[in-house]
Amino acid sequence: MKTELAGAVLACAAGGVFASHEPYELDWPVKQQALTYQSCGCADDCWVAELSDRQSRIFRGRLRCDCSTLFFYKPSPNPQSRVLGSCAPVNAAQSKPAAIAEKLMQLLPAD
Repeated sequence: MKTELAGAVLACAAGGVFASHEPYELDWPVKQQALTYQSCGCADDCWVAELSDRQSRIFRGRLRCDCSTLFFYKPSPNPQSRVLGSCAPVNAAQSKPAAIAEKLMQLLPAD
């Protein structure tokens, strides 16, 4: 988890733009889970959003933007890691937090 964030931070730092911000929670419809967001720079185009269970803190999945490309990761016995294309639709959405949550709901169906 921290390795992914470190990679995203380094990608932005290499581009000459760097800002680190504390993670904060985004709205998520499942009360037993927490969706956190952390910007790493690039005018808020470099970010990581992670979903975990509140009580157990079990990590359920991640969306990450490295300033241009959107990535998805889901841990499992056969982990899924995919490049989803451009971050632009999420970053330019009228409500970026809602766009992030919507994308994760599509990728992580409720158990």
